[in-house]
Amino acid sequence: MKKNLEIDRVFLAAAADIIAARQKGFILHHTSDTRASGNETEIATRQAIKEKIPNSYYLGHGHILDADTELEINPQFDLIIAENSSAPVLFQGADGTEYFAFETIYCVGEIKSTFDKSKKQIEDYIKKIKHLKETLKRDRTPSTQISADFNLDFGAGLEIKSTDKRPYKNPLFTFMIFANKGDFSYEKAKEVFALVDDIYLPNVICILDYGIIVKSIFTNGKLGSIEFFPEFIPTEDADKYKWVFIPFGNEENRPGINFAFLIFAINQHLKSTLLLKPDLLKYFNKIFQYGNGIVIK
Repeated sequence: MKKNLEIDRVFLAAAADIIAARQKGFILHHTSDTRASGNETEIATRQAIKEKIPNSYYLGHGHILDADTELEINPQFDLIIAENSSAPVLFQGADGTEYFAFETIYCVGEIKSTFDKSKKQIEDYIKKIKHLKETLKRDRTPSTQISADFNLDFGAGLEIKSTDKRPYKNPLFTFMIFANKGDFSYEKAKEVFALVDDIYLPNVICILDYGIIVKSIFTNGKLGSIEFFPEFIPTEDADKYKWVFIPFGNEENRPGINFAFLIFAINQHLKSTLLLKPDLLKYFNKIFQYGNGIVIK
């Protein structure tokens, strides 16, 4: 007898671990250690996501640097997914905080225990995204690039066309995940989104026990295909897409399905993204600045 794959059951255990960590953090919050309260949810979420992505990627948290802006440091990110073969962690602080090269980054995420509109959590994360994208620089991977070392554009009109229609292959994926919906409301989200350019909004917001916010075709009251990167939507199609809230599943399986959707989105991005190699010598020269030397021979 053939059984259908029940995705919600596969992912429900992982979502339950995150929700349980929130409960543990809630107890800690009502004792004395407020920071530990947030840490419980962050640690559980990072572990749950790490177990659902290929081992070839590095998952950590910390700050992102680039080599062209005097090692400008962004605010700390709760979750960072980076290329694992190009020395993504430049160095690690005494407290365990990691510092990443921007060129190696696929994804950054913000992890929250509970949605609390008074704390302006979405607004604050938008500021982080905006600062990252406006302040730090990295070259865009051209559509003709087929690996980190090889490009199909040979010049003099010898370019070989790719079936990939994206203008570049290394967009940054950003997301938020809340373990609990708290006082979330569509009206509040709508107010925030209306004031911000799409490129600075999280690509996905996942509220484990409630639903998902994404950009999707929405015509005649019906959802169509989802576009995780609004900046890639052709201008002539822009009016077809709207930011929508999708309450997957039912109360029993919703956390599992919502978490499964987020993991699908992350893995889809990892599979389709091509990063360029960082010039580590540039970072070295910035970190270890030197001026005069003494000739010894």
